[in-house]
Amino acid sequence: MLAAFDDRPGLRFAELQVALPASRQPLRDALLDLVEAGIVRRKGGYGHPLRPEYLVAASGERLAAAAALLRRRGEDEGLEPLLARKWSLPVLAALMNGPQRFGDLARVLINPAPRALALALRHLEAADLIDRHVDDGRPPRAHYSLAMSPALRRALKQLLDALG
Repeated sequence: MLAAFDDRPGLRFAELQVALPASRQPLRDALLDLVEAGIVRRKGGYGHPLRPEYLVAASGERLAAAAALLRRRGEDEGLEPLLARKWSLPVLAALMNGPQRFGDLARVLINPAPRALALALRHLEAADLIDRHVDDGRPPRAHYSLAMSPALRRALKQLLDALG
């Protein structure tokens, strides 16, 4: 969501709805979370008190810049729709610490639905952003590791550093 502020300094909720592939309520919840965290601030009514404009707060500028850079790198590689999916960035961020198994990822990501995590891993593997290695043995064990381009990896690292 923060990357949407790269094009314009302030956006109304309706503009965010058009710019982002999310339903109304999850988008509203995410926006309110950003306001509560002090990353985005609400500016009084844009022509009407019930239609506020949202701006990136000073404390969120570094994070917004990193999000915009990651979006641009994703666009350059044709991956923006995949990176916009709910679990893509959290999975990639978890794998920045090194190879992980499915169960490890599920714990790090605070228990996503198993099907959602499996689909995210499958889509990321199909896009060559991660590699899946299966160890021989009983039972076979799959490990996932990053395989993304250095430019995309640097952009993701910058975003994670901005998050603190």
